[in-house]
Amino acid sequence: MRFFDFCSGIGGGRLALESAGHTCVGYSEKDKTADIIFSYLTGDCRGFGDIMLIDPSRLPDFDIMLAGFPYKYFSAGGKRAGFYDNKAHVITALIGILSANRPP
Repeated sequence: MRFFDFCSGIGGGRLALESAGHTCVGYSEKDKTADIIFSYLTGDCRGFGDIMLIDPSRLPDFDIMLAGFPYKYFSAGGKRAGFYDNKAHVITALIGILSANRPP
């Protein structure tokens, strides 16, 4: 199956899915250092940058949405600011992309 790796970090989730036989068709990572490492380690997967700037209609088709979004805004061990912190709206972007692309 084809997957898209959102909030990919350095690609740990991608490595897991690829080892299970799935194919990466794209990834999104805001952090420049993580993006460089991801590209170096995986090389052949197209990067789309910051999820908040992605136009869902420009994404390749995918069957699996992999999302390692920052949880610290909701976690009891984190800030617990929830959607009061603007950085937490990455979840809203993920929902919008999922609604637009509708993987099976």
